[in-house]
This record gives sequence, C-alpha cells and structure tokens, in this order.
Amino acid sequence: MARAADGAERDARLESAAQDLAYINQKFGDMIAGATGKGGAAAPELRPTDLAPVLGEVGRAWNRAARRKRIELVVDPSPCIASTNAGLLETLLGNLVSNAIKYTPDGGRVSVDCSAGDDAIEIVVADTGIGMDATRVEDYFTAFRQADAASEGLGIGLWIVRQAADVLGARIDVQSALGEGTRVSVLLPKV
Repeated sequence: MARAADGAERDARLESAAQDLAYINQKFGDMIAGATGKGGAAAPELRPTDLAPVLGEVGRAWNRAARRKRIELVVDPSPCIASTNAGLLETLLGNLVSNAIKYTPDGGRVSVDCSAGDDAIEIVVADTGIGMDATRVEDYFTAFRQADAASEGLGIGLWIVRQAADVLGARIDVQSALGEGTRVSVLLPKV
C-alpha cells in the first residue's frame, strides 16, 4: 500500500514539475520574443547610445562574482557611441562577462573595453580562462551547449548573445584556444 502511495506521489511531483517546466518555457519564449522582436513582438528600438554607462553597469553587476573568485575584472568605459539598444546590449555583454568569469580560474583576469574603428564600434570581452576548442566555437552558440558539461547553468548564455547580436545588427567574432583564454569582439554599427 505504501509503495502505491509513493508511486502516486512521485507521479504527481513529476506532473507538477512538467507543468512548471512548460510554464518556464512559455515565459522564457515570451521574454526572448519581447527582447528580440521575434514572434510578432515589436523589435527593440536602436538609437545612438553612449556605451560608457552600459559598460559601467555591466562591470557593477558582475564585480561581486569576480571578487568571489579573486578575478580581476577591468572595465574601461571609454566614450563610444553606437547605434544600439542599451538594455539588450547590457544583456548580451552580461552573458559574455558571466561566461568569462565562470570559465576563468581563481586569480585570473577578465577585461571589457570599447574602441571606435573606421566603420564600427568594437567592444571586447577578454579573459584568461580555460578557452574554447576553436573547432567547436559555433556549437557553443547553440542553445543548451556548454564548454564543460559538468558546469552549472543551462547552456543558453551564448545562444542569448547570438540572438541579441542578430537583433542589434552586431557581429560577433571569437578568438580562443584551449588553455589560452578567450577574446570575444562585439562589433556594433557606428553612428
């Protein structure tokens, strides 16, 4: 009798978990659609934006996580103006910095800087982390993929980066090698 009750309780918990996951999936889909303008939602407005406050906010948001791992987080909020959406760009950069901190060993370094080129604004997030297999970089930008399968998280950070970059008209360039860190460039349209 107790076994049947345990089975029924387990089934009820599994059904509840499945409903919760379906709800989360729906809300996550709604969030992505709203942020990217997909699924009939209005696309975010792109406008000339001073990037210094955006970079500064990303630095403030991730400073505590960096300190916990004794990682030097250096953010250079140089004055750069790009055609972008500040909130979506902050999400994109936050995901890059989060990954950089996550995959950089204690005592390492993560930097974020901005510079103006002839036809684009380049934001670079660089780290002294574990690096990525250069032959698999594009795979990491697919949802639910991670460099280290044993690490925490859902493996959607770089997928969000790709989705946001597409909406912002940004190009992502990754230079990385295993054991040598990673350098991610975000190239935004110049005003």
